[in-house]
Amino acid sequence: MIIYLKITAYPGAKKESVMKSANGRLIIHVKEEAERGRANGRITEIVRSLYPDKPIRLMSGQRSSHKTFALGKER
Repeated sequence: MIIYLKITAYPGAKKESVMKSANGRLIIHVKEEAERGRANGRITEIVRSLYPDKPIRLMSGQRSSHKTFALGKER
């Protein structure tokens, strides 16, 4: 079963943080800048640490602050 996780990313922050908004979206602040995929890489690491037992894939939002990750495998 695949679960889709919606994320709003804020690259270039002074401190890293993860919060959950009222609508269920994760808000992630990362120190890395949005250059050469560095922020996406760090966001992926954070999501992997939150869901260590599930395969994770960035589905959309490679160049956007609004990202969608797929958690799990298709059966």
